[in-house]
Amino acid sequence: MKGKGIVANEFVYNSLIDGHCRMGRFKEALKLKAEMVSKGLRPNSVTCNVIARGYCKAGEMSQVEILLQEMLIERIEVNAGLFSSVIVWLVKEEKRLDSAVRLFKEMLFRNSRPEGSMLTMMVEELCKNGKHQDAVDVWDRMLEKGFGVSTITSNALIHGLCESGNMKKAVGILKTMLEKGVTLDKITYNTLILGSCKEKQIERGLLLREEMVKKGIKPDICTYNTLMRGLCDLGRMEEAAALWNDLKKEDLKPDLYTFSTIIDGYCKAKEVGKAKIYFDEVGNSGLEPNVVIYNSLLQGHCRGCNTIEAFNIVAEMKTRGVSPTAVTYSTLMHGLCSVGQVEEAKIVLNEMRESRLQMNVICYTILIDGYCKIGKMNEARNIFEEMRAGGLRPNKITYTALMQGYCKIGNQSEATKLLDEMVANGVHPDQITYNTLMSGFSNEGRMDEAFKVSDGG
Repeated sequence: MKGKGIVANEFVYNSLIDGHCRMGRFKEALKLKAEMVSKGLRPNSVTCNVIARGYCKAGEMSQVEILLQEMLIERIEVNAGLFSSVIVWLVKEEKRLDSAVRLFKEMLFRNSRPEGSMLTMMVEELCKNGKHQDAVDVWDRMLEKGFGVSTITSNALIHGLCESGNMKKAVGILKTMLEKGVTLDKITYNTLILGSCKEKQIERGLLLREEMVKKGIKPDICTYNTLMRGLCDLGRMEEAAALWNDLKKEDLKPDLYTFSTIIDGYCKAKEVGKAKIYFDEVGNSGLEPNVVIYNSLLQGHCRGCNTIEAFNIVAEMKTRGVSPTAVTYSTLMHGLCSVGQVEEAKIVLNEMRESRLQMNVICYTILIDGYCKIGKMNEARNIFEEMRAGGLRPNKITYTALMQGYCKIGNQSEATKLLDEMVANGVHPDQITYNTLMSGFSNEGRMDEAFKVSDGG
């Protein structure tokens, strides 16, 4: 360069380094950087950012991290894009969340403003990994620095806190948003309402709905669905029905989830007649009942011991092209067994098998328990062996049901064998299991054996 009259200054070196980086020749670029230093020229932010950009394009993020640390030590200016690139890599690819948080703090210390999408991603990932306090700290530091936070980032934080059950902190974030002038939207309120309902804090959820209306934010179908589910889960059906009327007044159309929620609520409250009214309205709304709605109605009829209507529901499902699921069959079997129609339940089990649905322990256990309750232990044992032959492992409930059946007919020997087998197979008995065996021995006046079982439990 000297021979050609070119002065080797920072600009020239940076141009040459940029050229090498664009061609992926990082060794040559680093040699030029070292040469700069040897000639008393100090690599500046342009030098380092050019190399960093090349590494980023080549996917050499570990090298970018090393370069960034050198820049921080040398007090070379780092732009926000470089900070963000390394933080995203640390979080998404390396899962080094603590390192990402430290770099975020360094970024703020240098008055470099993080971009919104990176901040949202960081908050989401911290919450997903159980680092909710770190996520809150990230959010707080942005406000303390005067950079502000977006509604999207705030909603992500509230969602993470609600999912973890920390409603107190989530509501605290809402209050801070109001104080700092951060815009609230439907997502903010709907997330908090959902969290409140999950924590059985329905009153708070209803108050949040009132608050959003006062602020001119119109509740949507998601708002109503969440509150109705919360009320239905608590058996407060009159209030759920009132919300149904409110959403209609707001010209909102119930969706399948809305129908499913209120139908299930009335069925669980043993008011199947009212559930049927809403069920009939599904078709009038231009919707088709799905398997979830049918299963809820089926469960309602089974709870009311109305097996005829239960069979009618399953028949209607098939007629309308809705395929019964394992839940459908197990619900029907449980309903039949609860009224002593165990043979009919066995027919349902066979139908389930013929429909090529995957058989499960629940269905077999329901039938085993049904036979045990009517004293047909040979049939119960046959189903038990059939289940095992099919590769299904009996669980604690299966063993306990069979033990109860044997104790009921005074066959303590078989019940004790089952307990030993249960333990040998790694299935842990619970207090109900031990109480079953103890009661069996006690009823026969064999108190010594009962006390032995008690000691073993």
